[in-house]
Amino acid sequence: MKNTFFTLLILFTSAAATAQISADSLIQQGIDLHDAGNYAAAIKKYEAAAKLQPDNQLINYEIALSYSTDHQHKQAIKYADKILKADQEYRLNAYLVKANSLDDLGKTKKATKTYEEALERLGEDYLLRFNLGLAQFRAGDREAAEANFILAIDDNFSHASSHFLLATIHADKGSRAQTAMAAYFFLLLEPESPRSEQGRSLLVNALAGGINKQEDGIQLNISTGSLAGGFAALDLILAMKQAKLKGMEELDGGEDQTDLERFVNTSTFLFESLEDEDGNGNIWYDFYAPFFGGVFANGHSEALIYFTLQGGNEDAAKWLEEHPEELEAFTKWLGEE
Repeated sequence: MKNTFFTLLILFTSAAATAQISADSLIQQGIDLHDAGNYAAAIKKYEAAAKLQPDNQLINYEIALSYSTDHQHKQAIKYADKILKADQEYRLNAYLVKANSLDDLGKTKKATKTYEEALERLGEDYLLRFNLGLAQFRAGDREAAEANFILAIDDNFSHASSHFLLATIHADKGSRAQTAMAAYFFLLLEPESPRSEQGRSLLVNALAGGINKQEDGIQLNISTGSLAGGFAALDLILAMKQAKLKGMEELDGGEDQTDLERFVNTSTFLFESLEDEDGNGNIWYDFYAPFFGGVFANGHSEALIYFTLQGGNEDAAKWLEEHPEELEAFTKWLGEE
């Protein structure tokens, strides 16, 4: 009898292990098919795995993700809801898939409520905050979107997309300094990604745009959005600095500079201006300003500027090649911050 019991136990354990291995193998096959863009085949693999492990919430998540990526959003929501009903693992993933699917279906209000419910149940998370902000951004509620992008950065300062969209919002407002700060930090995180060129355009336009030469002098274009922000004075000074560097005001009598040299000068001036800014409880004064002020104070302005420009400027890439020690010192300083 005892031997029979142990034999049955071994057989049961072996069968369970085989099912586990088979399910894991099917899940991995499904993931590989999903990554290859074959979503229908991926879902079939996941469904086969679900027959072996019907309570495995990872399988439900992978099915939901494949349906969502394949724009079958109602099916994606169905499987996301299964995870949320089980109230076990992968709830964050399920909320993200469900809310994104609702947003893509044009149900922005329901998507927003889903993100808010997730934040209430799961607590602060930068992905929830960012995606909530993204839904609001798409709906045209830039003020609410900005608030959530800032909260996402508070939770994870290395989330590049939040910096990128924060820069985009302030570029639309015409806020030079704030656009430049957010764009610079985005490019520090993503100097050579597919969207880096957009980030560089935001940055260059913020620090070099909005200046027109006329017969009787110069015109500085300062937007009402800039005047309403907390950096209105700095925005005006930056515009005047750029105008002066372009030679529109005959004050220096110096030699003409290249666009890159003027940009480096203006950026360095921005960093220097931020060195002594005091914190006042918001991200601009408590996070961005101390960071860029620290860059200037520690002699890393050029390294940061050329590092962020490298993907779209041969001279910037050349500078980095010729100054490895400066780049290494900057990298070391970043690691200590």
